Amino acid sequence: MGRIVMASETGWIWVDTPEKRRQAGQDIASSPWIALDTEYDSFRYFRDKLCLIQVKTPAMTYLVDPLDGTLPEYLASPFASRQTLKVFHAGDNDIRLLHRDFGFTFRNVFDTYRAATLLGYPNLSLAALVEDCLGIPFPKRKKVQRSIWDVRPLTEEQLTYAAEDTRHLIPLYRKLEAEIREKGLQEEAKRSFREIAAARWQERPFRPDGYRRIQGVWELTEPERERLKRLYSWRWWKAKQMDRSPFMLISSQEMIALAGLENATIETLRKSGILSPERTGRYGADLVKVLREL
Repeated sequence: MGRIVMASETGWIWVDTPEKRRQAGQDIASSPWIALDTEYDSFRYFRDKLCLIQVKTPAMTYLVDPLDGTLPEYLASPFASRQTLKVFHAGDNDIRLLHRDFGFTFRNVFDTYRAATLLGYPNLSLAALVEDCLGIPFPKRKKVQRSIWDVRPLTEEQLTYAAEDTRHLIPLYRKLEAEIREKGLQEEAKRSFREIAAARWQERPFRPDGYRRIQGVWELTEPERERLKRLYSWRWWKAKQMDRSPFMLISSQEMIALAGLENATIETLRKSGILSPERTGRYGADLVKVLREL
């Protein structure tokens, strides 16, 4: 990935050298508009993990690695500029993560999802809008979309997929912006876009009663429900500490099963077979304490 990828080959550049950062910075800073997207992992991590930044200019799509330890400071000025138009699709979380991780702020934003919502489009996915508004089939490859984005190197299939997500944003913006003007919705659109530009990250709150929504909770006895409540709290705080999705520690149905263990010990936990030997070894002592309220 160290070589410069030319536009004639792929239409995108993986920005991983000082020269490519200089090239990207100059192009982005001089562009009247940029189309933006990110890839992030909200499935495996407690806190959404920003894994890739896609920035399209009239000349090129730049794929910026937020995990390489280099601050992409060349993005700060165009992101905050009133002169440079920034086009997103459902960019709320993109903006939250970019502000959280790098302190980037945004002005002059247009969001195609919010524009289409304001205009009353029934199908709001990017693929549906590209097809409905531009007449271009745009099938989303779910396997690539759900692939692991924080492992390096990314495959060329992943990078090409990521670059495609910004490809149609500007033609879509032009179509939707014209419809907004025709219907006299400019002020409503501006308010909505200012709102999205001000989106900020908030830590996930702990909800003590969340265990009540677990399937099977009301089939438990009162003591079992109390153990489930304690397990639910332990799992949430442990997941936050480890920055892992709670289900990756213990699933909800495994907690239901564990709640049925009375006077649990490491031995009974092991014999129950509810957890794998590896997870019993990792979490067993904690779980015994939680189950016995020690």
